[in-house]
Amino acid sequence: MSNFWTLLKYNLIHTLGLNKLKSKTKESKTSLIMVILVILGGIGAFGLSFLYLFMFGSALSEGGYPQLILLLGITAGFMFILLMTITKANGSLFRSRDYDLLMSLPLKPSVIIASKLVYILALNYFMFAIVYVPSVIVYAIYNATDATFWLLVLPTFLLVPLLPIAVSSVLAYLFGFITPKIRYKNLTSILFSLLILFLFMYASFQSSVIEEDPTAFATFMKGILGKIYYPGEIAFAGMLGDWKSYLIFVALSIIPFAGFVWLVSKNFIGANSRGNSSYVNKNFRLGEQYSTDQRKALIIKEMKRYFGSSFYVLNTLVGPIMSTFLMLFMFFGENSLVASIPEADLNSQTLAMVITAMVVFTLGMTSTTSASISIEGKQFWILKSLPVPAEDIFFAKIFVNLFVTIPFVIVDVILSLTVFKFNIFEASFMFLIPSLMAVIMSCGGLYFNLLLPRFDYDSDTRAVKQSLSVLITMLFGFISVIAIVGLGVIGTMFLNTTFGYLFAFLSALALATLAFVLVKTHGVKLFNRLSA
Repeated sequence: MSNFWTLLKYNLIHTLGLNKLKSKTKESKTSLIMVILVILGGIGAFGLSFLYLFMFGSALSEGGYPQLILLLGITAGFMFILLMTITKANGSLFRSRDYDLLMSLPLKPSVIIASKLVYILALNYFMFAIVYVPSVIVYAIYNATDATFWLLVLPTFLLVPLLPIAVSSVLAYLFGFITPKIRYKNLTSILFSLLILFLFMYASFQSSVIEEDPTAFATFMKGILGKIYYPGEIAFAGMLGDWKSYLIFVALSIIPFAGFVWLVSKNFIGANSRGNSSYVNKNFRLGEQYSTDQRKALIIKEMKRYFGSSFYVLNTLVGPIMSTFLMLFMFFGENSLVASIPEADLNSQTLAMVITAMVVFTLGMTSTTSASISIEGKQFWILKSLPVPAEDIFFAKIFVNLFVTIPFVIVDVILSLTVFKFNIFEASFMFLIPSLMAVIMSCGGLYFNLLLPRFDYDSDTRAVKQSLSVLITMLFGFISVIAIVGLGVIGTMFLNTTFGYLFAFLSALALATLAFVLVKTHGVKLFNRLSA
C-alpha cells in the first residue's frame, strides 16, 4: 500500500512541479507561480461555470423546467470527462512515457495500474466538481429540495465519472489496436478532434436562442438531455426520490468501470508495448537523396514536430479556427450579421474595424512558439549542438506559427470582402493588423518560452498546457489586444476611422518590433545559456 501512495503522490507532485518548491532556485519560484495560477484558474473556472449554469437555470426556470439544470450539469460533466479522458487515457495508461521506468522498479504491476487509475479518477473528479457543484447550487436556488436529494449529492458525484472514464478509456484502448497500423495516425487524430471542436463551437454559438426564446430553449433541452446521457436522467430521477432508477444508475456506473479495471489489469503491458510502436513501411525503397539549406531543413523539422503531436496542434489552432468560424457564423448563420443589419445601416469602415478587432482577439489567444522550446524536452541538447545560428532556429519556430495563422487571416479577409465589398484601404488594414498580431504572438511566445522553458515533462500536455510560458504568453496576447483595439477605438472616437486604423496599425507594428528585438537580442543570450 505504501508503494501505491508513493506512486500516486509522485504523479500529483510531478504534475504541479511541487518537488521544486523547497529548493531556493529560480525553478522553485516558477513552480510556486504555477501552483498559484492553477489555483486561481480553478477558482476562475468554477466562477465561470456557475455564471453559465445560473444563466441556463434562469432560462430553464422561465421556460417552465427549472429542475433540468441539475440534469444539464450532470450531462455536461459526463461529456466533458468523456472527451478529456479519451486523450488523457493514452498518455496515462496505454502509451505512458514512464512505462519503462516504472516496470524496471521492484513494484507489482497491480500497484502501478492502481496508482494510474486513481490518478485519472482524481483529475476527473476535480474537473467534474467544477460543473457539478455549481449545478447543485443553482438547482437548490430554483427548486425545493429534501433530505433524499442532499443525501445522494455526494454518491452521485462519486459515481458519475466512472462510466465516461470506462467508455473513453476503452475507446482509447481499441484505438491503440488501429493506430500502429495507420501511417498517418496523428493526422487521423487531429481531423477527428477538429470535427469535435467544430461541433462544440457550433453548439456554443447557438446559445443566442436562450435570450430570444427561453421557453423554446427549455423545451429543446428537455427533449435532448435524456437522449444524450440516459444514466444521467435516471440519476436525476433517483435524486428526486426514485430509488429504483438510482439503483439502475449505480449498476450502470460501477459494472462498466469494474470491467474496464479488469481490462486494464489484463492488458496493461501489451497495450503499452503496442501503443509505443509505430507504422513501418514494409515496401520501403531507398530513393534519390536531396540536400537542402539549413533554414529549410529546420522548418521541415519544426513542421514534423508540430504536426506529429495532435494535442499540440489542437491547442494552438483554436484561436485561428475560431476567427474563421466566427466569420462563417456571422455572415451565413440563421441569425447572421448580414440578415440582422439592414444594408442601409451598414458603415463599412466601422464594420471592418469590428471584424478586424474580432480577428485580432482570437489570434491573441494561442501561439505555437510559447511551447516550441519546451516541446524539445530532453532532446534539446541535439538542437543546441546543431551547427546553425540561434536566429535560424528561431526563424523556423516562428515560421510554424505564421504558417498555421496567416492562411486563416487570408480566408477571413476573403470572406469579409465577399460579403461586404470593403474597399482596398479597409481590406489592407484588415490583413495587416491581424498579421502583425500573429508576429507579436510568434515572437512574444518564443521569448517567454526562452525565459521559462519546461523540459521535465512526460507528455506533450504538460509542455503545451501546464507551462508558465504559455500562461504568460496568453496574458501578453490579451494585453496586446487591449492596446491595439483600444488605440483603434480612441482614434475612431476622437478623430475618425482612418486614424483609428492608423493608431491600431502603429501600435501593432510597435509591439511586433519590440517582440522581434527581444528575441533577436536577449532571446539569443537566453538560448545560449539554456540546457535541458
